[in-house]
Amino acid sequence: MTTRYTDQEWSSIIAATEKVVHPAITQIPKAVPKVDSPQFAQTIDHTLLKLDATKAQIDDLCSEARVAGFASVCVRPNYTQQAVNNVKGTTVKVAVVIGFHTGENDLAQKMAETRHAVSHGALELDVVLNRTHLKAGEYGKVYNELAALRSVAPHPVLIKLILETSQLSDSEIIAAAVIARAVSFDFIKTSTGFLGHGATVEHVRLMSACCEVLGEAAVGGWAGHGLLAEYKNLVTAAGVAVEAPATPLEENAPPRTKTLVHKMQVKASGGVRTLGDAIKMLEAGATRLGTSAGVWIMKEAEEKAETGAVSSSNKNTSDYGPFRGTTSISPTHIITSISKSSQHGTKAAFSANSYSFGSTGRTSFKTTQISPQQITINVNYHVHCILYINEDVEKENLTSACIPRWREDRTRDSRRQFARDVGR
Repeated sequence: MTTRYTDQEWSSIIAATEKVVHPAITQIPKAVPKVDSPQFAQTIDHTLLKLDATKAQIDDLCSEARVAGFASVCVRPNYTQQAVNNVKGTTVKVAVVIGFHTGENDLAQKMAETRHAVSHGALELDVVLNRTHLKAGEYGKVYNELAALRSVAPHPVLIKLILETSQLSDSEIIAAAVIARAVSFDFIKTSTGFLGHGATVEHVRLMSACCEVLGEAAVGGWAGHGLLAEYKNLVTAAGVAVEAPATPLEENAPPRTKTLVHKMQVKASGGVRTLGDAIKMLEAGATRLGTSAGVWIMKEAEEKAETGAVSSSNKNTSDYGPFRGTTSISPTHIITSISKSSQHGTKAAFSANSYSFGSTGRTSFKTTQISPQQITINVNYHVHCILYINEDVEKENLTSACIPRWREDRTRDSRRQFARDVGR
């Protein structure tokens, strides 16, 4: 397949777009669905991409997505069929990552992953951008690769391009958006969650402005010869001269559908752990959220609907919410009821105004055999949260932010109780 434009022509188009995008960035918050509504749940892609994820954990992921009504479950290619079987008959779709997580896999491997995912029932693909080509200004290579992937995954399959925004400049983010738009991708996505700081409000606003400026594209994305009309408008507005493409598209390129149009959207992922995080990203212009904390976000949403309070990204108001981004807590954040230790170990009982702790991974709560003075809770990645407790709570120290999970109980009431109890 030949590129639509030379690298120089792409550079001119990107420069023209950049001049229009920056003035289009807005600080005005976008509308957000009511947090206790099905529409809010539909913004979440429930995600499990750990290399050591098990089949049982994928089953749990899908079960949670079905109960909550999330938009999709996002998994690695080897779990495509299992996830599809799990969500069959529901509105939950299966999203599969392609070229994860560096994006530097060769095209043949990405094509094989794409064909496998689509043939086994995946309706969404999250494709990692090859940043090496983008940063080198090899825009034709980027275009050719993405166009090839789109050719084997036509609509109605949705494709999201993962940019890894923490590793890109604003100009490079805009360049990636321009090319994603040209091949008729459906979303641009901030991050893999495996590198850098993840989604930021500033990057989401920038990406949203790109989508607005680039406007609607005919599904299929093929315009034949010459510049797309929308790009001509951008070029004219920016006063940049761009020649016609040096080489035509191949004759067997998919035809451009002229009637069905869509606008690219933004998916925020990486670091979206609380309801507060989710709302910030949606207000900044995201319409999808990639997160492994979807269940807890919905729990916070449920609480907000009841109380009107929202947990921020660095503290909690939930009676069994996680400490996220917190390295120390004051004596007012105390566990008010600790059962006495016994020969069988200790279980911590949490009151309505206290906190529970658990794992960011998909493992059950565990405790060591302990005394009333010290509780050690094992969390994933071998991180320990150690609480030194006496009658007045002399000292409390958290060595890591912790995000609780439940696993063993599926009903809402039993999950709530499990979230209050450490150990089983």
